[in-house]
Amino acid sequence: MILSFTWGGYRMLKKINKTDYVVAVLPYFTTAWLGGILKKRFGAKFWIHVQDFEFDIVKQLAVSRSGGLKTWVFKGLFALEKNLFDSADCVSTISYGMLEKLKQKTVSPTYYFPNWIDLSAFKKEDYEKHEYIKSDKFNILYAGTIGQKQDWDFFLNVAKELDPAKYEIVLVGSGARKSFLERNIKEMENVNLCEPVPFEELPQLLSSADAHFLFQKTDVIDTVMPSKLLGMMASGKPSLVLGNSASEVKIVFSDACAGIFFTEPDVSAAIRAFEHFYDQKGSGQGGYARARDFVFKNFGDTFILKNWEEALERC
Repeated sequence: MILSFTWGGYRMLKKINKTDYVVAVLPYFTTAWLGGILKKRFGAKFWIHVQDFEFDIVKQLAVSRSGGLKTWVFKGLFALEKNLFDSADCVSTISYGMLEKLKQKTVSPTYYFPNWIDLSAFKKEDYEKHEYIKSDKFNILYAGTIGQKQDWDFFLNVAKELDPAKYEIVLVGSGARKSFLERNIKEMENVNLCEPVPFEELPQLLSSADAHFLFQKTDVIDTVMPSKLLGMMASGKPSLVLGNSASEVKIVFSDACAGIFFTEPDVSAAIRAFEHFYDQKGSGQGGYARARDFVFKNFGDTFILKNWEEALERC
């Protein structure tokens, strides 16, 4: 039984098909509370999977605002969180950074259970070009949330310096910073902002690009591996990523040899990176099969779910 689930959680339920355990997917903490009740009521094994530490987020938001919540409130929340985690037979989370934090929050056994990519969706290597990417120029793609974590000011500075005769930039997505982008790209003839595509079209879209980019704010130490990066690497195309040197993204990206990672918002360095990708394609060396193989081996749904099934059996 899964008390609260994402699409990934539903797939877990179909693949495992057990009845003698309860899996609570957080947020929200109330699902863990209900799971604890079911464990006591039926004697079931109880697994908590943490997609995000919601109380830590609440604290961050409170601190960033004047006044905030009283210290005793957070002491109570974190005590409740620990009690819930300690009641589980196992607690899992999606990244190594979050796993280290989790070990400080509970005495229960912990498990690394990352997000995964659907291998069947990326099985083709000869997709026709997606309708969003029809230019004969070198196509650079960003597909994902257009939010606050990304450094869109830096992106605009880079986009202004790229030769519009050589490069076409395609942005696909929506989010809190979309209107900001719409206002600032009006005069850029080689930058196109498009609506999000259905999930079924995403592999074709990602595979149609010549290169990808992900510019994150460098003061954000992201302990989560963005699912968009898995798709970027699975496309077999090079990626240019800006991020914090201590982030989970840096570790995985470097291990996969997926392109170029840099830790300072240097426009000249970004331009040189795209020129390098452009030259690679021209010389027939633009493929990044190693990154694709790395994602399939380490983040493929079959691999991740098989390991989780074995962990459930041991629980």
